[in-house]
Amino acid sequence: MKSCIRYLLLTIAISLIFFYFGCQQEDEPVSIQERINMFLDDLNNDLEREDIWENLHPDIADPWKLPGTWGVPVATMPFAPLYVTFSFPGGLTIVGTNADGTLDSDPSTWDGEEIHIEFQEDETDVWYIKKIIVDTDNSTFSQFTLQ
Repeated sequence: MKSCIRYLLLTIAISLIFFYFGCQQEDEPVSIQERINMFLDDLNNDLEREDIWENLHPDIADPWKLPGTWGVPVATMPFAPLYVTFSFPGGLTIVGTNADGTLDSDPSTWDGEEIHIEFQEDETDVWYIKKIIVDTDNSTFSQFTLQ
């Protein structure tokens, strides 16, 4: 009887160990190009843009988590909901941890503006946006920086 109880306890202990380690999920790798695609998807598919901060590195994400931060219809913020669709018509050139290219929007206020995105790895093979700079000829301001 005692050996059955010991065997049962040993089986339960081993099962719990396998369950614990088997259920721990590691983040899937996210490359810089995948992060760019995820950011664009979030910009273009959710006018409220409430989850867009998830693309940002944890060091800078907190202020951008506030409700309404991305939903403020301010003409001087390139990613405001006034602008419905964004793209990088020529793609972005990725060199190291930076990506550079041209931004287009619909309506066309931001068409042709230069965009620079810096990335930082937070976990192994998980890249996040650390900084976005939009250089512009817009008469309201010459540069938008998210960092």
